[in-house]
Amino acid sequence: MLALVFSGGAGLLGYNIVQSAVAGIPVVVVKKDVGPLEVIPADAVAVETRPKAAVPEDAVKSVEEVVGKYTRTGLVPDMILQRSMIAGNPAEGVAGIDAKLQELSKQAGKPLRAFALELNSAQGYRIVHPNQRVDIVAHVQSSSIDQAGVLVPNVTVLAKVDKQDQSSGGSSGGIMGGSSDKNKNNGGAPEGVVVLALTPEDAARVLMAKDLGTISLVPRAVGDDKVDAVPLVSSTDLLRPVVPQENPASAKEQAGDETPQNAVPKGGANTR
Repeated sequence: MLALVFSGGAGLLGYNIVQSAVAGIPVVVVKKDVGPLEVIPADAVAVETRPKAAVPEDAVKSVEEVVGKYTRTGLVPDMILQRSMIAGNPAEGVAGIDAKLQELSKQAGKPLRAFALELNSAQGYRIVHPNQRVDIVAHVQSSSIDQAGVLVPNVTVLAKVDKQDQSSGGSSGGIMGGSSDKNKNNGGAPEGVVVLALTPEDAARVLMAKDLGTISLVPRAVGDDKVDAVPLVSSTDLLRPVVPQENPASAKEQAGDETPQNAVPKGGANTR
C-alpha cells in the first residue's frame, strides 16, 4: 500500500513537471524581417504564447519594451525576441547613440566615434536619415590647394537633430563637432546636426576639411557598401571639354542598318 502511495506521488510530481514545461508564457515574437541596427516598427512584433521550456531567460514580454529601439542583429519571423538583441533607443539621445556606436565598432573591428556636423539643405541635411550610409564629400580651398572629392566613403548616420529640437543654443566642438562660417554661406544657415560614426583619424580629417572649405553628405543606395577610389577634381579640370562617348550597341546597330552604295544585292547583279 505504501509503495502504491509513493508510486502515485511520483507520477503526480512528474505530471506537474511536464505541465509546467509545456505551460504557455506570453512573449514578444518577431513577425517580419528587421535588419541589424534598424529601428523596430510596431508591425514587426507581437505577443504570442510559447511553451515555457522554449522561452529564453531574457525574453521580452511586452512590445512597448522594443518598439522604436535599435536591433543589435537581424531579426527573422517567428523568433522570440530577447533583450540581448536590442541595442538602444534613438529617443534616449546620447544613450541611444552610444549603444549603436558600440555595435558598429564591433562590426567594423575598430573604434568609432560619434562626430556631428551642422549642415544646411545644400549640404544634404534634408535628404539624409538615421541608419543611412553616406559619402562625405569635401571641397577644400587654400593658398596651395583647390580640390574636391570623396573625403570618407560609406559612413553610417547615427542620428539627426533638427535645429529647433536641440536642447542647447549652439555647439563648440566635442560630440557636436562645432560650426563653420563657410558652411553657412553654402545654401544658408545650418538647419540641424547630423551625427556620423567615424574613426578618430577620419573625424580629424573631416574637421580640418570643414575649416578649409565645405562638407556635403551624399546618400548611398540601400545595400551599396562598395568602396571605390574616386579621383580628386581640381579647379583646372572643371571646364575641360567632354568628348561624347558613343554607345557600342547603338554603333553596331547603325552599322548593320547601313548598306554600302557599291554593295551587290543579295540576288546577284542585275545583268539586264
